[in-house]
Amino acid sequence: MHPRLTLERELLDLLGTGRGAPIAARYYGFDGLGGATLQTVGDEIGLTRERVRQIVTAASLGLTTRRTVSPTFDRTIAFVVDRMPAAAGKIEAELRSQRLTSGLFRLEGVIKAAELLGRCLPFSISEVGEERLVHPPNIPSVDTIVRIARRVIARWGMATLSNVRAEVRRVESGVCDRKLVGRVLACLGGFHWLDQSAGWFWLSDSCNNPLLNNIREILSVANPIHILELRASIGRDYRMKGLSTPKRVLLEFCRQAPGLRVEDETVKAEPGVSSDDVLGQAGGIIKRSKLTLERELHELLGTGRNALIAARYYGFDGRGGGSLQAVGNELGVTRERIRQIVAAASKSLGIRRPVSPTLDRTIAFVVDRAPARAEKIEADLQFQRLTSGLFRLEGVIKAAELLGRRLPFSITGVREERLIHAPDIPVDTIVRIARRLISRWGMATLSAVVAEVRKVDSGVCDREHVGRALTCLADFRWLDQSADWFWLLDNSNNAVLNRLRKILSVANPIHISELWAGISRDVRMKGFSPPKSVILEFCRQAPGLRLDDETVRAEPVINSDEVLSGTEKDIVHRLSENGGSLTRSELKSVCLEMGVNRRTFYLNLVRSPIISRYREGLYGLIGSGLSSSSAEIGVPSS
Repeated sequence: MHPRLTLERELLDLLGTGRGAPIAARYYGFDGLGGATLQTVGDEIGLTRERVRQIVTAASLGLTTRRTVSPTFDRTIAFVVDRMPAAAGKIEAELRSQRLTSGLFRLEGVIKAAELLGRCLPFSISEVGEERLVHPPNIPSVDTIVRIARRVIARWGMATLSNVRAEVRRVESGVCDRKLVGRVLACLGGFHWLDQSAGWFWLSDSCNNPLLNNIREILSVANPIHILELRASIGRDYRMKGLSTPKRVLLEFCRQAPGLRVEDETVKAEPGVSSDDVLGQAGGIIKRSKLTLERELHELLGTGRNALIAARYYGFDGRGGGSLQAVGNELGVTRERIRQIVAAASKSLGIRRPVSPTLDRTIAFVVDRAPARAEKIEADLQFQRLTSGLFRLEGVIKAAELLGRRLPFSITGVREERLIHAPDIPVDTIVRIARRLISRWGMATLSAVVAEVRKVDSGVCDREHVGRALTCLADFRWLDQSADWFWLLDNSNNAVLNRLRKILSVANPIHISELWAGISRDVRMKGFSPPKSVILEFCRQAPGLRLDDETVRAEPVINSDEVLSGTEKDIVHRLSENGGSLTRSELKSVCLEMGVNRRTFYLNLVRSPIISRYREGLYGLIGSGLSSSSAEIGVPSS
């Protein structure tokens, strides 16, 4: 959907003009940043807290008195409700791809606008850890569902939706069924299905998983092992009493668990698990303690306040490090004093080059999983107990530099994501070219990206490297993995999706063959011919579309006034008035009478996706129901 006004623009217009409008917008979150406190806004723009309060109070009074019409805002609320429960970040990205917002607009601003405009707000936002979940307000608190799910996982290692629902109903009386629990938990970044039909799942970001610990203990003395023997060994542990896991579910758990590999029905640990690492004081085997990365790096720096200051600067506390000024401001010390402290620490480490086995294991672990999103590897490090919490990999890079370790990976920032990759892989170039191809064609293949990258970068780049780099992106979607077709959901501009929405604004629903014929009329699409199965999958995944067999439908209906150009609107109007079709000369005559430029008319006649040529010299609206025997309709076969 392409509204005339984006949400940001509409809400700013409601506040009016003048200096007070942007101040109120910043406070309420109408700028998309989610809002701020009176003190924060005052500090940003150099006003007192009291003056900011007066400005926003006046703005609030004006909005509640007028209760103005705000169609984009109403469509935004409907859009959010249609997709919840879901992660707030995902909905915010989809709002941008639907052009309801011009950028990522935090939903807290929508909630505040609803309160001021007197709209009924049918959703809430709950924070669960570092995630924000959008859900209906009448269900049991989302944090309760997540908390109970994590508790069950901490007990058994995996669970079913029915288990979680039963536990939730014991503590809360709100509406809670299996489907709702599944939709809430599926929003979590660490959620993974083990058997969706039976409701089995697990959470990979759980800080402790007794089932995985148990499997690792078994594999430390029997690697590999058959699934039936593994299942029997797990059942003998009194801590697992009451857990009855189907064989297929346990196999899928081992398939997904980090560090395990499944071949047929045999489970193997890769790399092998040392009994010294995992076995406790059972059977006379004594556990040998190992330091977490944070503890090891802190001990390298020594003790005292200076060690803590150096750890904060280098990122050895897991926070990624800070500038001299930022660390000084936090601790109330001058920038120069911080520089002296970290210089002394750096010199000491450079001379001693101490042994740091946990750092070495961490580097090997990261390299084994690259390329990947930094956040995922950081969560896996915590899960493997190499770190005690989420440890930003920038601290690992700094530690490797100070201790003289060869660092076989790099971190590249791509938009709001941090990607880990080998140093010789041009990830930023790969992503930039992939987005450029998606903007041009709407979808692409890995081979096309490889070919374009090789034109501008002489580094190592093959199909496997490109695929692994792109699949790290949060908005990456496969259309046909076997043939390497993909697209990027959050691309700022997608020519195919834009043309597709134009067509559906005048012909909804429409058959896939006629839809693609309209899209490919543009000379810029010449030579681009994806398989029919890929086009169908694209329509199935595109936001706001629904696919029934080979018929595409827009839901909700797209307003043609919001997606068509002025000339296209004039052509639609004239064709509709004349039964849906006109000869070229007739159409040209009526359009020129309306003031349409001759060149613009011919460009639209040849390129516009909403026009079809049904026979020589006869043109009509796409999907108008005219005989298609001579229509220029076709779609590539699978």
